[in-house]
Amino acid sequence: DPETPGLLAELLREPSIYQQYIYYSHSRLLETTESTEHNCEIIRYSLLTGLKEAILDYTTCGSGCWCASELDAYDKYLVWEDNRAGYSGGQRVHVIDKDSGIEAAISDSSVGNTSVWDGIITYDSFPTSLDTINVFEILTSSNTEYSDGIHDRWYIRPWGNLITWSDARAGGTQANQAYADIYMMDLEDSVEIPVCTDPASQFGSFVFGDLVVWSDLRNDPLYPNNYVAATNRDVYGYRISTGEEFQITSLPGKEWAMHLFDNHVFFLMEDDFGVESIFMKDVR
Repeated sequence: DPETPGLLAELLREPSIYQQYIYYSHSRLLETTESTEHNCEIIRYSLLTGLKEAILDYTTCGSGCWCASELDAYDKYLVWEDNRAGYSGGQRVHVIDKDSGIEAAISDSSVGNTSVWDGIITYDSFPTSLDTINVFEILTSSNTEYSDGIHDRWYIRPWGNLITWSDARAGGTQANQAYADIYMMDLEDSVEIPVCTDPASQFGSFVFGDLVVWSDLRNDPLYPNNYVAATNRDVYGYRISTGEEFQITSLPGKEWAMHLFDNHVFFLMEDDFGVESIFMKDVR
């Protein structure tokens, strides 16, 4: 940037919204005489007033680290992961109370897919070769791990007492996502419920209210278990109250990165030319 000597890159990313506020990560990569450093901020933007402010500005870290990613907001809490230590696999889950400004790290290293809902934080943990489910209760500062000790479980999403995730018990791993299925659990009784066990790969689930959605490869003619090579990904849904599964999208491309709110499904669609667009579908 010619206006700011020494500024190599400025990055805004990972937005999350709750009520009238949007939160996002702001990082600046600065060249110094000694090392390459990151200045990291988390910005809150008010849709009502247009006010933009940093709610967190934390210590710079050296080459190889990254600032906040996978931000998620609910009520007065904001969660994310970052790698302040600057080494591979060193990312930890952090949470901030937006009212008090108190921030804390709540996990060991090697985590991913942070999410928060009503006092519950969920994330993947892979300290060894196995991905496991972690559920952290903010009020009690207690963490519970759910694992069968054999198969990967990843991309956990909470809503109320429910969590959903991608599961590799039918074969494959988190790395290749082959034969992945979608499962659900009620945290009150820890009973696991299969949501979709189609022989193709399902991944990236999201739960809200009575609906679970995910990205599905069953309609790809050549690569129903290769999410990298597949050219056709569709969004499918599951009604919790009825146990009904149904197809939501059939666009000629790859639909993924779903979000849910009140029977509205938001998703990315990538066409054959690599162009990405954002869609919404009402599934009431």
